[in-house]
Amino acid sequence: MPIELGIWRIDGKLQRVSASRLESESKLEDFLEQDPNLLGPNILIIGRQMTTGFRKKIDLFGINAEG
Repeated sequence: MPIELGIWRIDGKLQRVSASRLESESKLEDFLEQDPNLLGPNILIIGRQMTTGFRKKIDLFGINAEG
């Protein structure tokens, strides 16, 4: 099921930024890796495209202040 995330711009008034497609999933990972606070406060990214013990991939692996 797709998830929609709203992004808003404030230029004197509140205005929702129109949705658009990213050219690749890696571009989204780039944005989130560069600014992990988009995911929540105090997130530290530890790895990207990591393979788990179950031979599955994790796009971005991070922890928050509570571990």
